[in-house]
Amino acid sequence: MARWHNWSGRHAGRVGNLAFVRSEQDAAALIRLCAADGLTVRAAGAGHSHSPVVMNEEVIIDTSGLSGVIEVDPGEKQAWIRAGSPIYSLGRQLHEHGLALRNQGDIDRQLLGGVIATGTHGTGRDLQNLSAAVVALRMILPTGEKVTCSQLENPDIFEVARLGIGSAGLITDIRMQLTDSVVLQESGMILDYEQLAGDIGLLTDRHERFEFFWYPGSDSATVKIIDPTDEGPI
Repeated sequence: MARWHNWSGRHAGRVGNLAFVRSEQDAAALIRLCAADGLTVRAAGAGHSHSPVVMNEEVIIDTSGLSGVIEVDPGEKQAWIRAGSPIYSLGRQLHEHGLALRNQGDIDRQLLGGVIATGTHGTGRDLQNLSAAVVALRMILPTGEKVTCSQLENPDIFEVARLGIGSAGLITDIRMQLTDSVVLQESGMILDYEQLAGDIGLLTDRHERFEFFWYPGSDSATVKIIDPTDEGPI
């Protein structure tokens, strides 16, 4: 038996089969085989989730082999991206077309399929989570059937799958709505908690990305601000 654990080691256990897929055809064949044998299948991204969403004792599919940008549409500012693509790998590939993800979290080790499935988000009052930028999906249903879904094509499957924790099937390709590539500048400060509490509304309105960290028992908080800038990258 193989052993699998998430990034922190909090969730770990032995699994009957840890399968590495390298193509949509590989994944479909494996899922059909598991369906015929009545086996439970879960997909593993980078294992970043704190929740036991992958743990099971039968089959875990590692999707890291399904990686890369497939097709970019600069006019629509959209791209088809393989679900096993790490977030950190997308910046340069999309920037070559003048595009970027609309938002992302502080950590960029996750795979895009896992980010979509678990509703991973970044910071910003008006910046939605990454699942909200999904335009269409190509996926494999639990029967092994390959389907494409969007708001117009198989909409019921789409609404579940784009934030479904893997419940609708295995996502192989994701069409993302992107934005123009920009340079972001990060700054930080320490503020008295009482002052910060009174200025939260102002700071949220003034900055595209604003967050703070306050530790109970302390009179101060760490503030982080990220805004677009006209300056070149460092």
